Amino acid sequence: MPGKFVAYRQQDQQLLFDTDLISYGLRKSGYLQFVGNWPQKYLRSANLDPNNGANWADDTAPREPIYGISLSKWSSPIAFLVGDGSPCGEMLVDGQKTLLFVGASTSTKAYVFDLMSDAGPINGLKCFKENPWELTFNSAQAPLNIIASVEAPPPGAIFANDVRYTAYAGGYNQMIGNNGGATYNQMKSCVDVPVTGGELAASITFTRSALCNGSAAGYGGLEYGCQEGAGGYVGGVRFIFTVAAATTRTSVGSSPINYWRAVPALLPRALVIRTSGLPFPLN
Repeated sequence: MPGKFVAYRQQDQQLLFDTDLISYGLRKSGYLQFVGNWPQKYLRSANLDPNNGANWADDTAPREPIYGISLSKWSSPIAFLVGDGSPCGEMLVDGQKTLLFVGASTSTKAYVFDLMSDAGPINGLKCFKENPWELTFNSAQAPLNIIASVEAPPPGAIFANDVRYTAYAGGYNQMIGNNGGATYNQMKSCVDVPVTGGELAASITFTRSALCNGSAAGYGGLEYGCQEGAGGYVGGVRFIFTVAAATTRTSVGSSPINYWRAVPALLPRALVIRTSGLPFPLN
């Protein structure tokens, strides 16, 4: 029968790890890389049924920048971000998995954790469980250590018919423009939640969808689908709603404001880690 090792923190007896339980370790860290542009979808005619997918067409010139980080070996990876980004899927090519994000940039840092493995340096402590025989802990890998779980603030105040100035109470909007026509118009609604601990990285537990309009920013009276994300910064966590990847857009006429609507009341959380002591970059 294999030995078992359980470690507790001295001051409060909090469990640090139990070799009967599989731990997550840092697999890769680095800046997100540009993956490609995705198209938005428009209704072929205002008279067509928007509930019929065949009535929507893709832009001929995709301009929604998608970013990602790739893993050649993976099991169940989880990405923690420093900076903006909203997860929008995964891409698998020749066994290489790329975690994809929208509303991000090449300045966004990613720390990707996965189930600890027997790969890498042979020095250090490795623990296994039987039935089935598998590695549960490898001291050569930096372990995942969640220091906080932060709930997103509630939606912003309604001023008319489920329409809000900001997606979050206490939040603010960013109308970024279209980078000289190289990208679609970018809209974000953000809120910053202070958390003590230096530079932090965050991973959102689930994402919500919503709708936004940027008429007052000169975005042509169009309503876009949006999605949510979260990332850390020095001293806190930022939740964002950003224009969704491959979103639909519909004409809603002129509007004197930038607005957000259909924001779900169910609130996600962001899991938070400190980045100090974690290697960056790491392949």
